[in-house]
Amino acid sequence: NLFWVGRYAERTMSTTKYLKLLINALHESVKFGNASKSEHIEVLLKGLTHLTLTYPGFLDEQRPELLTNPYGEIHKIVHDVQLLGSVASSIEAFLRGVISVSDKWNHDTWRAIYAIENTFKKIKRPDEVYSNSHSMQKVLDKLHARLFTFYGIVSDTMPRDSGYCLFESGKLIERVLLKISTIRACFSFKNEPHIEHELI
Repeated sequence: NLFWVGRYAERTMSTTKYLKLLINALHESVKFGNASKSEHIEVLLKGLTHLTLTYPGFLDEQRPELLTNPYGEIHKIVHDVQLLGSVASSIEAFLRGVISVSDKWNHDTWRAIYAIENTFKKIKRPDEVYSNSHSMQKVLDKLHARLFTFYGIVSDTMPRDSGYCLFESGKLIERVLLKISTIRACFSFKNEPHIEHELI
């Protein structure tokens, strides 16, 4: 179970990082938009679907409007607990895993876990959190920071036994798989140089 705790923690961290980058790109496009901006954002949106495995998502050819007005789908990818691969479902799986190995955590680690759980409760209430994309970004920032704190405490306090090795293995394997997924989604097809520059 520690292996899966590491994997789901890393999946949530990577997804929140990607979402923050994507939302920033969308904001820039609104302020300084041009054709190349929208083209690189389309690649990033499709990359989000590949990263989270929330198919068909932004790849749905029957719903091209998702690419021009993506916030509804992004909100779903953040808060829908029933959608496998969403931020909410990954945190829920992480918290289930944490409880199943509760004997591994000290007092400080539990404090970090409770903080993550509080953020999870906010993410599950989209009507309260997502009045606009800025408030969604704030919640994602908070979640990212709290998971980072959890990582730090585990690294500092967990005994270097087989449990720690399983946790680290899960985290590193997931990190590598997600990086490969992002690179494949964004760079498998040749784009114009200015679009690839934006993607890089």
